[in-house]
Amino acid sequence: MVSKLPQFADKAVFVNVLVEGKTPAKPALKADLDSWIKELSVPFTVVTDVAEAPFAAKKAWGVRETTYVLDRATMKILVRKANAALALKELEKLP
Repeated sequence: MVSKLPQFADKAVFVNVLVEGKTPAKPALKADLDSWIKELSVPFTVVTDVAEAPFAAKKAWGVRETTYVLDRATMKILVRKANAALALKELEKLP
């Protein structure tokens, strides 16, 4: 996926939400987020739930690797797929 980011730079903003911590049962902490960014050298925004609301993103948005494509102007969900690869195929079709 990362190799395709330049081709979408003019029409997409990528945000990764880190939900799970060291194990799936533990929420992500700031240290997990920092480690994720450093080890993977992700070239896009990465966020996590606030400490007061662990797993809030997982409850609201779906299971692991659920990927959404939203219209920036309306925030309407255009595509919802089980992983980024499937969502990118749909993003390629958009103007």
